[in-house]
Amino acid sequence: MPIVDHSAVPETPWRPNYQVFELAGPKDGVSSTLSYAILGDGAEAPLHFHEDDEFIVILEGTLEVRLGDEVRRVGADHTVVVPSRVPHGFTSVGP
Repeated sequence: MPIVDHSAVPETPWRPNYQVFELAGPKDGVSSTLSYAILGDGAEAPLHFHEDDEFIVILEGTLEVRLGDEVRRVGADHTVVVPSRVPHGFTSVGP
């Protein structure tokens, strides 16, 4: 049974003020990828899309999220559901 120790996962270099840790993925024999990210204020992911669905779980803080033509602020204890091939991006706007 694969168990991931989050403290043992190395950081994947990404963007300034934006830490990413890949917890599981194809290297583990699964088709999905699960990542954990820590964003500082102002960190962002520019508009992009994926071939697969994406779920952005916000544990703390607030993101300003663009999903297609809609822009909303989304806070802790919410999940943004991003269908495949839908352009999306976000910026961390603080607590």
